[in-house]
Amino acid sequence: MKELDISARNLAKKCGIDSSYLSKILKGKRAVPTDEKVISQIAKAIGADADYLMFVCGRIPGKWQKIFLRKDLTEILEKIAGAPSDLPRAPVKAEKPAEKITVKTRKPELPDEIL
Repeated sequence: MKELDISARNLAKKCGIDSSYLSKILKGKRAVPTDEKVISQIAKAIGADADYLMFVCGRIPGKWQKIFLRKDLTEILEKIAGAPSDLPRAPVKAEKPAEKITVKTRKPELPDEIL
């Protein structure tokens, strides 16, 4: 949102959702929408890939759900990418020095790179 210079109110208007609802989602006071349509509308408004945004929000897009229900998925992924501990991790932007980082248990938020 910062890169696009768009306010939460204008983004909500573009997406056809209530601005206070969007504001609460962004602040982590409301859960990320379960409706794929809402996430897709937000993605379209900010120029992001809808599937990527859904994964970032902790949702599995409908078209991918059958894949994730496979019992052998873990084995397949380990063969392709190695053990889970060997997988590359996305960089985390820490706001505090590493020794002071605490784990918060909150509802998922949209990542900074999307805002």
